[in-house]
Amino acid sequence: MSWSVNAIGKPSKVAAKLKAEFEKMTYLSKPEDEIAAAIGQAIIKAVIDTTDAAAVRVEANGSMGTSNGNHTHSITVAVVPLHGFVD
Repeated sequence: MSWSVNAIGKPSKVAAKLKAEFEKMTYLSKPEDEIAAAIGQAIIKAVIDTTDAAAVRVEANGSMGTSNGNHTHSITVAVVPLHGFVD
């Protein structure tokens, strides 16, 4: 299975959107659901800590593969402040 989130804007609004998106990920199986939740918490913490004087762009995705009961994970996360944002 796989998951993906993205958002651009003021940190407070981006954090709220991401929180809602991660809460909808009930379709993921274990342990991918736990990994995605932990990553979501870390991303939201980083976004909330970003000043509202800047915008922020978040792109994150992940996937889990299983072969003979063994899991592999591919995860990409980018949290980028955008200075000079005009509101």
